[in-house]
Amino acid sequence: REAEKERLKNEREARKEAIKDQREAEKNT
Repeated sequence: REAEKERLKNEREARKEAIKDQREAEKNT
């Protein structure tokens, strides 16, 4: 159960990072 929660948290963080990177990339084009 704890591992599951940890995994979800990591996925959410990764998605947030990916979106941030995408925005940066769009700004730079």
